[in-house]
Order: sequence, then structure tokens, then C-alpha cells
Amino acid sequence: MHIPHAAKPAYFGGALADIIGSDQCQAEGFTARGSSPVLAICRKLIEAGFDPDLPIRADRGDVLCLTIRSIGEAAQLIVKSAGNDVPIFAVNTSHEGAAAPPVRQTVGGDVGTAHPRAYRAGARNADGADHAAHS
Repeated sequence: MHIPHAAKPAYFGGALADIIGSDQCQAEGFTARGSSPVLAICRKLIEAGFDPDLPIRADRGDVLCLTIRSIGEAAQLIVKSAGNDVPIFAVNTSHEGAAAPPVRQTVGGDVGTAHPRAYRAGARNADGADHAAHS
């Protein structure tokens, strides 16, 4: 659907982005490149401290291509294949579980003597609560 330039709202109230080619997007003085450049520019804007609730409108020339209600939501998305070469949006979960496992602490440098607050899987506090929830 082609929306003539004159038909676009004069005041959008959000960020305006320009899509250039198939792999570049510019907004608010930032440039992003990649297979999903509008999502990448949303991530850059978040990293730069923009309000996650900020909407963004992406144009290619004078054609409105995409309106995003929140750069915070869009920053969490990636484009994946549905298995039939059809692209779909999905929540990026690649960062989940990336933290290192707990490391056993020792008292006085003695190897084998665990620090009283050291994490142990399934350990419980004196009140019976899960130890990990209070660490």
C-alpha cells in the first residue's frame, strides 16, 4: 500500500527512521545494519538511553513501511524462519541462561571448606526458604 508523502501525519510523536536498501536503517543520528535493520536500530536507541516506550515509524523514501508501537518491545525481537523459509518475528531468548554457574566460595582459603553463604542446589535457609532466592 503506497501512502503519499502528503497523507502522512504532520506530527507523529515518535522517532522517524529511514530504511536504506535492504540492510540499513537510520534514526535519531544512529545507523544500524543487518538482516533486520529496523529492529537493530531499536536496540541501538535503547542502548543510547531512549525511552523504551517510544514509538518509531520507518519509511523507505516517501513510503511508510513499518510502524512500531514501542522500541523496547521491538528491541527484544529477532527475525527467524518458520521452517518453510517464511520469516517470522520471535522473542530473542539467546541471552537467557548465559550467566555462569555459581562458584563455590571457601573460608580461609581452605579448599574443600565451603563458605556458609555458598550456593548449593536445593539448599534451604534456616527459615526453610530456598537459599538461592535470598543470595
